[in-house]
Amino acid sequence: MADSFSTTSLRAAFRYPFHSPEGVSRFLVGAALLFLSLFVPIVPAIFVYGYLLQVMRRVIQGEPPALPEWKDWGRLGADGLRSLAAAVVYLGPGLVIMFGGWLLYLIMYLGGITLISHVRNAAPTGIALMLIFGALGVLFLSLFASFCLLLIGGVPLPAALAHMAVREKLGAAFNVFEWGAVLAGDRWGYFISWVVVAGLATLLEFAIWFIYSTLILCAVAYVVIVPLGFYLMLVAAAVFAQSYREGLTHLRAATSAGPNPPVPAAEAQLGAADMAESI
Repeated sequence: MADSFSTTSLRAAFRYPFHSPEGVSRFLVGAALLFLSLFVPIVPAIFVYGYLLQVMRRVIQGEPPALPEWKDWGRLGADGLRSLAAAVVYLGPGLVIMFGGWLLYLIMYLGGITLISHVRNAAPTGIALMLIFGALGVLFLSLFASFCLLLIGGVPLPAALAHMAVREKLGAAFNVFEWGAVLAGDRWGYFISWVVVAGLATLLEFAIWFIYSTLILCAVAYVVIVPLGFYLMLVAAAVFAQSYREGLTHLRAATSAGPNPPVPAAEAQLGAADMAESI
């Protein structure tokens, strides 16, 4: 049986990236790849996404959180591409609304400013003001809609990625019946995971704000922000994987408790032998 999702698990998730000299060097490799992705878009980050999925897979299997060796780059790339594709599907609608709203806002706002600066007649000026205020309305509506869509897609995404880490198939991320049954087995653990990750993300945001408000630190902003971001990713991978593992344990216990298991198909596909074979 998996260890309970407790403060001990959280402490392990916080310290494992720097638990050993090997871990420190492996952490620096991941941070360097993320830093490189600032200049070479997407490609280096794909291997980081695959690495995070590998961390999740090992925790779900029952190993303590640890940074694995950077090897088998083909598998890292395949895992990273699957993770990226799943994230695009879950977060894509919200991102499209966000960037589409920004684009429409800029077009309308600049169009209104252009009319005001080049035309002196009352009617065009009224149209210009309508464009400007309409642009503000579009901006606020698109931000609200994109926030809702990103929340709807982002909340279940870690559970979907954890399930995909077990299955090693992209389609597993969209099998809501399977990963939803696991998620239902440890709702509070998943909630706590999100509280932890959201808290760390808030601290990172404050750190970024502080760095950019300081002229001296601003010059080395990305050198600080990128490692902090990678650390947040690693902690999130560990805590969500632990929550998934707990949910799977509770699901198995519920399935074997009575003659009419509530989710027999999910448990049949997520048995211990099958999971070990997948990993």
